[in-house]
Amino acid sequence: MCASISSWRHGSVEEVADVSQNVRAYRDAAQRNDRDAQFRLGCCYLDGLGVSPSRESARYWLRLAAAQGHRDARDLLSRLG
Repeated sequence: MCASISSWRHGSVEEVADVSQNVRAYRDAAQRNDRDAQFRLGCCYLDGLGVSPSRESARYWLRLAAAQGHRDARDLLSRLG
């Protein structure tokens, strides 16, 4: 579902080759209420990219993004059921 996460990278995050560093960058931004970072972090948890897969954590971050109007997060949540 989110396997194309590399296409979402932007700014300084795209320059980081290590996936775990990307996850840290996404988490930092997500905790500052960046809806795109919340979506990306949700996808990381969903696909197990740089973190252990966790649908619960994925849903948590995707819900936060969706609540801020992130359309892809809303769509993905509806597909997850």
